[in-house]
Amino acid sequence: MLRIFIGVELPGRLKSELFEVSKQLKATIEGARWVVRENIHLTLKFLGSITEEQLVEIETALRTKAAGFKHFSFECGALGSFPNQKRARVLWVGVDRGEREFVELSMLVEDALEPVGFARDDKPFKPHITLSRLNPPKPVEQALKTVPEAPYQGQSIPVRGITIYQSHLKPTGVEYTARAFIPLQE
Repeated sequence: MLRIFIGVELPGRLKSELFEVSKQLKATIEGARWVVRENIHLTLKFLGSITEEQLVEIETALRTKAAGFKHFSFECGALGSFPNQKRARVLWVGVDRGEREFVELSMLVEDALEPVGFARDDKPFKPHITLSRLNPPKPVEQALKTVPEAPYQGQSIPVRGITIYQSHLKPTGVEYTARAFIPLQE
C-alpha cells in the first residue's frame, strides 16, 4: 500500500526562509515535531493508503481536471495555528494573495477524486503551510510574537502544477517522494 497526498511543491528559497522561521520558533516551543526543510509544502488533500492501481486512476483524473485550470501565484501571510493560539496543535504560515485560487484548486482536486472513490473533505479548505505539529496542544501566542516580520512575506510564488506525493514513514522521520507532477494551464 502507498501512503499518498496531493500538494503543491514550494521553491527552495521559500522552503529555506520558512525553515529559518521554524528554527526561531523551535527555541521557544518545546515538544513540537518540526517539518524538515525538504518536506515543506502546501497540502491540498490527504488520501491515505492506496494501491498502485488507484494511483494510476488518481493521476489520470487529476490530469483531466487540471488541464483547464490556469496557473497562478500566491503570497505567504502571517503565522497562525490550528485550532487556536491557546491550544495549538499545528503551527502554520497562511496564504494572503492567492487564497481564492488555492480554494478553487482544492475544489478541483475534490471534484477529480470523488468519482474514483475518495470522499470530499467535510471541512472548508484553509490554504496553509505546516511548520510544526504539537501533541499535546500548547499555547503559542507568546512564541508567535517573538518572530519578527518574516522575509517570505510579499514574495510572489508561482504555482505551476500539483504534485502527487508518497509519504514514507521511517525511523528517522517522514520522507516524501514526488510520484507525479500535474501541470496547470499556462
